Amino acid sequence: MTSSISNQTDQINRRNFLKTNAAVIAGVALASFGTNTAQAADAKVIRFGFVGLGGRGRGVMSNLLSIKGTTVTAVCDIDPNALAAAKRIVTSKGHKEPAGYTGDSDYKKLMEREDVDAVIIATPWDLHTPMSVYSMKAGKPVGCEVPIAYTLEECWELIKTWEETGTPCMQMENWSFRPDNLAVLNMIRLGMLGRMTHGHCAYSHDCTDHWYFDSSTGNPRWGAQFLIDHNRAQYPTHQQGPMISWMDINCGDYYDTITSTATDCKSVYDYFERRFPGHPASKIKYKQGDIVTSVVRTKQGKTIVINYDMHSPRPYDNRWTVQGTAGIYNEQRDAVYLTGISPQYHQWESFKPYHEKYQHPWARESFGGHGGADGIMLTQMVKALQNKTQFPLSLYDGVLMAAVGPLSEMSIAKGSAPVKVPDFTRGKWKTRKPDFAVVDLTEYKNKADMKLEQIGQWYSGKITEKYAPMDFDITDKIDKSGKCMVKFQYTHGSHQLAIEKVQLICAGQVLATDTHRGITGINNQNNYYELDASKVIQGKSCLIRAFVQSEGGTDSNGKIYLIK
Repeated sequence: MTSSISNQTDQINRRNFLKTNAAVIAGVALASFGTNTAQAADAKVIRFGFVGLGGRGRGVMSNLLSIKGTTVTAVCDIDPNALAAAKRIVTSKGHKEPAGYTGDSDYKKLMEREDVDAVIIATPWDLHTPMSVYSMKAGKPVGCEVPIAYTLEECWELIKTWEETGTPCMQMENWSFRPDNLAVLNMIRLGMLGRMTHGHCAYSHDCTDHWYFDSSTGNPRWGAQFLIDHNRAQYPTHQQGPMISWMDINCGDYYDTITSTATDCKSVYDYFERRFPGHPASKIKYKQGDIVTSVVRTKQGKTIVINYDMHSPRPYDNRWTVQGTAGIYNEQRDAVYLTGISPQYHQWESFKPYHEKYQHPWARESFGGHGGADGIMLTQMVKALQNKTQFPLSLYDGVLMAAVGPLSEMSIAKGSAPVKVPDFTRGKWKTRKPDFAVVDLTEYKNKADMKLEQIGQWYSGKITEKYAPMDFDITDKIDKSGKCMVKFQYTHGSHQLAIEKVQLICAGQVLATDTHRGITGINNQNNYYELDASKVIQGKSCLIRAFVQSEGGTDSNGKIYLIK
């Protein structure tokens, strides 16, 4: 078997890149730590330059230009077609056509332009660090796609440059900004889960046929070379994004050791056998195992499982779970269990009402891809530039997430031996306070007592196996405060209850309807219903009408609660 892709990849040769740019990078004047900001931050409009204009780069650009006070003045990509597509995005949104650069080292010219205040980098992985370093040394705040570093040396280089120049630099880990993850963060900071003890996170996303190899030809894309050269958690940051904040890593705790194990490489070969039998790429020797499982132990005795799986045929998921001494959150189930709060002993309950109640203020700015996380992240980056502050996600967090890649490779090569994690903060983690998404928790503390007001119940033999309405009077329990929720909670019996829809009725008029199938029984699924109560007329008769049926028989009992 061969061990290289030859001319089938389109990546830039990294050695040539470093050789041609080392002298230029070294010659850029440095700014004092903590003072360097965007040159035109006093202006109302932040002028961005983009380096890397593939699908992700153009997607970020489109979202960014939806934010007031932004424009794009320069773009750079070695692919002329990508460059032209990016220019069309800018002009289609009513902005002047940006300057364009296509040479391998033309990104330097972009970063040196006086009309570029900040830079976004969305290039292949091995160019992230050198380009980010150049941007910082040129005094241009930089947001870089993940992973921001591929080697431990690059992690240290980023930290050294950031601390010396003070130029804002952020790994654009969007999952840190996802609305549900931010709500969980608020709950943790309120102490609702107790002291954190364990976390599980994953990046399970089959990228074989669109990231590593071309789906129509089977030819390797730029990412395939990494599968040949390395066996590691290639893409380790989306898993850790929210976990870093949930666990107070870099702020009172830090990774101590990591142990990683990889499966054999099988899925890539099976993919070619199914799709492209006999393809030259099917004869290449790939080092990369299908699945890499890493276990981190922290300085304060927590453990975190970090899973990498980008080659197995499977739907996407992250499987975030965070366990504390008083409760647990599970993203897959969209559920929580909180000691002393959850209504049933050791029974999951829906996360939905908690998400609503502890929603982070940033979630109001949710838009764009990845569940609105992209819009939140970019909005907060723009605000930081306008306010002349560092970006919202610390570079200490960014490099530690990225470092799991090379550290996992070291552990795998040593037979899954524990590997010590370098301290990129040089001890600052011991005294640093949390600085990501910190808000005044007073408002949430007032909401923390989630009392469920019972408005009705159902009994064995009183419901049928065909959907029929049940009415519950809430005249004295409802007001015009906005949204309310109705929860159906099974208590006992042999059969589950199914809910078709729930209506809020006032003075004989249907004011709101939530239609979706919900189930409550041994297991609950979508058993919360959200209704808009803003049009309730005080003093008029109000009721909840639920269309329900028992399934498999009529031995079902439970209670209905109103959550305001």
